[in-house]
Amino acid sequence: MAEHGSDEPSSRTGSPDGEGRVSADRPLLHQRLAVRELIDTELSYLHMLRLCASDIRSRLQQLPQGDLDVLFSNIDDVIQVNSRFLHDLQETASREEEQVQLIGNSPTLCNS
Repeated sequence: MAEHGSDEPSSRTGSPDGEGRVSADRPLLHQRLAVRELIDTELSYLHMLRLCASDIRSRLQQLPQGDLDVLFSNIDDVIQVNSRFLHDLQETASREEEQVQLIGNSPTLCNS
């Protein structure tokens, strides 16, 4: 029974010494999850932008053209920038060690 109790700390952390690899990998795991969430959020946002640009705009055709032009004046540019940003994020996600630095220095963010 004492043996089982001595195994509990390592079973909670997932490493034999209770302080090892799992603890050291925790920041990296959080980073990966944050990048994944950022990509998922950007995908959703881009989908909504495209929905606005096509479906919603087409349903508002009863408005004067000048009003439509004002409402949707920059949507194509925003879609283009966000598409590039999403592409940069997806490429960066595969380069784990440099993720945070690469995202912070994204050409899309720096040149927009």
